[in-house]
Amino acid sequence: MAFEKLLEELREKKERALQQGGPEKVKQQHEKGKLTARERINLLLDPGSFVEFGQLACSDMPGMEDRTGILCI
Repeated sequence: MAFEKLLEELREKKERALQQGGPEKVKQQHEKGKLTARERINLLLDPGSFVEFGQLACSDMPGMEDRTGILCI
């Protein structure tokens, strides 16, 4: 049972990371005339040819959530 809970936490963290800071952050990028990192990758690379490392990279310093997307707990 504990293993399933850990897997669910991992799925939730991955989903938050895929949101790229949330709709407001994505909107800010678009308003600047920029694409998000994932949008740029999708345009540059063939589907399935990219492997992302560090998807869950985060800061352990309070206040740095805006720089890394999530705070490590």
